Amino acid sequence: MEGNTKHQVVDREVVYDFDKERELQMVMSCCKISFYSFVLTIGDKTRMLETLHMVILAFYDLSLLTTKLQSNFKSVLEFINKGFYTYEEDLDERHYETTKNCVRRIRLVNKWFRIIIVSSGFSFLLFNTAKKYIENSYKKRPSSIPINPYFPIPFYVPFDTSSVLTFTIAYLSNVAMMYSVCMVAICIEEIYISLLEQLKAQFEILNLSISNVVDRALRRYFRGKAGPRQDMESLYQKKEFQDCLLEFTRDIRSYVEMTFFFIAVLSTLTLSLAVLVITKSKLSNEELLGVGTFIMMLFTELLFTLQFCLYGEELSNESARFSSLFGPPLGGASIKE
Repeated sequence: MEGNTKHQVVDREVVYDFDKERELQMVMSCCKISFYSFVLTIGDKTRMLETLHMVILAFYDLSLLTTKLQSNFKSVLEFINKGFYTYEEDLDERHYETTKNCVRRIRLVNKWFRIIIVSSGFSFLLFNTAKKYIENSYKKRPSSIPINPYFPIPFYVPFDTSSVLTFTIAYLSNVAMMYSVCMVAICIEEIYISLLEQLKAQFEILNLSISNVVDRALRRYFRGKAGPRQDMESLYQKKEFQDCLLEFTRDIRSYVEMTFFFIAVLSTLTLSLAVLVITKSKLSNEELLGVGTFIMMLFTELLFTLQFCLYGEELSNESARFSSLFGPPLGGASIKE
């Protein structure tokens, strides 16, 4: 069953281009610097945990930007743009309205999340440095670790940072590191939101689409063909109809598998980072002031957790209404690979 289909409305602004290698190189640099800094701070538990927070973020971003996952992302993003196969003649106002609402929600959620994550990253840079300077604790107990203790993210630089100029240069490098990690996190979140929102919308469209799949397949198969129309049972044995069903089920399976992959990986990362922030504050005997420096980052990470719960509930509700699959006599098709 081949033919040109009418593409649905999609938000191409939220599709991240993984062909850009500069993001990969930047994150690789963050990984190297943060990991070396982590090794240098092993003797100081509180500073080690601060560095470990960035190590986990950087290596996690790097793992999602590798070539190994690039083909999977591309195939899923192409599938998002195309949507489920609904046949050109049966697209109606309900299909378009569902997709438009989906795109509207994606743009709204991603807009506010970009604001939140950038604000959390730069507020952490500002308040963490200010807290350390106000406490002035490192002047009371000099450290042998070759890392400036007033950096918001402790990391190693190959030059002395005791002067105003060199400290400013190193601090701007700190800002660049945080910015690059925030940008990659935003891209990952936008893909996740797009996947879940599109999957929810496709469930709605699929309910409408499958309910009359046999009639649509008959019209499609016999379009332009002369002679008497065959019965449905004989249509099920046709290779074209079977190929259509196979492609249809494979698309759904790959889409759901990638969604589960995002949920599993992102939820594990979010919960582990939240625990890491609390552990760091506990080891350093900090109360409200210590937790306050991480409050925006902790809020952002908990926001990720809220998204898992919210979208999981919405997908569960939508799939519970997914009853049209049991209507068509798909079991009558003798599908062969």
